[in-house]
Amino acid sequence: VAGQQASNNPVPRHTWKNPTFKGALEHDFNNDIMGYFSVSSGFQSGYYNLSAPQTAPVNPTTIVGYEVGLKSVFFENRVRLNTAAFLYDIKNIVVTHNTGGINIQSNAASSQSKGVDVDITFVPIQNLTVTAAFEYLDPKYTDFKGAVGYQPNARGTYDNFIYDATGRQLQYTQKFTGALTATYRIPTKVGDFSLVGNISQQGAKPYDDQGLNVQPAYTLVNASATWFAPDGRESISLSGKNLTNRKIAGFLPVQVMMWYNT
Repeated sequence: VAGQQASNNPVPRHTWKNPTFKGALEHDFNNDIMGYFSVSSGFQSGYYNLSAPQTAPVNPTTIVGYEVGLKSVFFENRVRLNTAAFLYDIKNIVVTHNTGGINIQSNAASSQSKGVDVDITFVPIQNLTVTAAFEYLDPKYTDFKGAVGYQPNARGTYDNFIYDATGRQLQYTQKFTGALTATYRIPTKVGDFSLVGNISQQGAKPYDDQGLNVQPAYTLVNASATWFAPDGRESISLSGKNLTNRKIAGFLPVQVMMWYNT
């Protein structure tokens, strides 16, 4: 508090202890196919809300992950295929809500994300490499009865209310992502030239638990051309990003998105 001695304003502090572990089993079915199963855990330390220091700190977010998958090669290493299915149990995930114009972080009770991940690398002809990858994710709150919702009012702002967000999609998550990349390398006497084209698909992303403000799904197109000197010590690149000029939100704070919604 301003004007008071430091002894009357102790620095808030808290200590958390969370052990972590990881274990995995692997099996080679043959020289080209390997399967695995893993279990691991982790945590993100808790912290205080800098914008509202008088509130209690958020508790550490903890996660236990289960994954099973295959790693394989075919056709004399011309095709590499990796597949995985996973499930993440997350406790005390941190969510952001706005109360009285102040962003406050708090813990949701629990959530779960499960999905599949596939990536493949293919060399159809010499010097051409094609890579494709996609992931489908089902991220949802499994227990979140104290979620903060937003209701527009007659004053042109909004009121907060408490509701049950169990079963809703997690903030800032996407259910689908995918990418396709082609790289063609051209060897010459004056150095190698590399041409790269990339198309990526991003799924819709909600910025709040209610789904009031959602970044719609979009596609990005990028390309680049690079010259590598014969000695490998120098290179020159020319690249273009977002060639279709898609407008997307990089970050949307809670208080801004609520005003945008009204």
